[in-house]
Amino acid sequence: MEPTTPVPSPPITNPEKLSAAPLGTTQDQARSANNPTQKTRRGALMEAIILRHIDSVFPGRLTRLGILHGEESIEDIDQKMEGLKNPIAKFRRGRALTHDTVRARLHTVGYDLYPIPLDKLIQDVIVKREFLSKLYGGSGVPTFPNIGATFDHGLHDFMYPNLDHNPHCPQVPGASGLFFEAEGVHAFPWPKIQRVITRIQSGWWQYQGQYRLEPSVSLTRREWASQGSKFHNTWAKEIHKKQWGKVVRAKIFLRETLGREFSQAELLKAIASERSFRAEVTPDKIIRAFARGEESIAVWTMKCVGYDNEFQHNIANKFPTWELQHKDSTTQKRQKQGETQKTGPNVGKKRKRVMREAISDEDGDSSTDSDVDELVYSARGTRSRPIVL
Repeated sequence: MEPTTPVPSPPITNPEKLSAAPLGTTQDQARSANNPTQKTRRGALMEAIILRHIDSVFPGRLTRLGILHGEESIEDIDQKMEGLKNPIAKFRRGRALTHDTVRARLHTVGYDLYPIPLDKLIQDVIVKREFLSKLYGGSGVPTFPNIGATFDHGLHDFMYPNLDHNPHCPQVPGASGLFFEAEGVHAFPWPKIQRVITRIQSGWWQYQGQYRLEPSVSLTRREWASQGSKFHNTWAKEIHKKQWGKVVRAKIFLRETLGREFSQAELLKAIASERSFRAEVTPDKIIRAFARGEESIAVWTMKCVGYDNEFQHNIANKFPTWELQHKDSTTQKRQKQGETQKTGPNVGKKRKRVMREAISDEDGDSSTDSDVDELVYSARGTRSRPIVL
C-alpha cells in the first residue's frame, strides 16, 4: 500500500515569526511555537464514494419502469389498480404476473378508467359467446374470429381474450390491461383498434370497449425468474401441449441439435414440417430456455380509446330473449333425446351429440372450481395473424 500523501499546509502568513523558531523544528512545530492557539494539522487521506440518484444517471428510467410517478404515490396507483378488478371474474391460477410487473407496464397507458356515458347496469351486462356468434358471426373459440360474408354489420374488429390465458386483460369496461403470448416472437406493431370482449367466467363474456394495443417490453429474465414455479410450470406445460407452442418448441429443438443459433430459413422449415417437437422438447427444457433468456413472453399494453354504446345496447336488449329461447330449445332437445333412448340402440352417440350442443357455448374450456380462482387483479395466441420472426 502506497504511503498517504499529507494535505498541503496553508501558506505562511508571517515568515519572520517562523524564522525565530529553534533550528531542527518542523514547519508545523514552528507554527505551534509562534501561535500556541493553533493546533497542529496532520495529513489525512479519505476515500469516499459519491452516491448519485439513478434517475440522474439514466434520466426517465425509473419513470418508464413505473417506480417514479411524479405527484402520484405508489399507494395512489395501487388504489387505482383496485378499480381495474372485476369482483365476479374467475380464471385459472398460474399465469398472473407479479403486481410490480403489471404496474410498471400499465404506467405507460395509465390506470384510470375510460369515461363511458352509459348506464352502469347496461355496461355490466354479460352474455354467452354462442349468442355473440349467432348475432355477429364468427366461431366460438378463436381469440380473433373470422366473420362470414353473410353478416353485413361491417364489424370485423372482434377480439375475445380469455382470462385463463391472459389474466391481465381488461376486466371492467374502460380499464387498461395487458395482452401477452408466448409464440416465439416479440411484441410487434398493432395498428388495428380491437373490439375487446373478455371472458369473465366460464361461458360468460363482457364487452369492455375499443382498444389500442401497443408493443411493450417482453418479460425479462429477471421478471421471469421472479414469477415463481407455478407460473413457470403453467406456461411450460401449455407451450409443450398446445399447437400454438410449436414455434417455441422448434426453436429450442434447433438450438439443441445445431449447437448454435438457427437461421430464419431453418426455423421456417422446421415450423412447416409435420413434426410437433413435443417428444424432443420437454416442459423442463422450455423452462430452462426462458430462464436463459433465449425465449420470452411478448407483452402489449391495452388502452381503451372508445366505447360503442349502440353495440352494448343491442347486446343488452337482445340477450334475454335469446337466452330464454335457447333454454327452451335445449329443454326440448333433452326431452326428445329421452324418448329416443327408450327406442333406439344408438342412444349413446345421440346423447353425446345433444350434450355437446347444449354446452357448446362454453367456448371449449373445461374450467372447474378446482382450476379457477377468484383473483382480484394479480393481457393467446392469435391464429389469424402470421408469424413474425
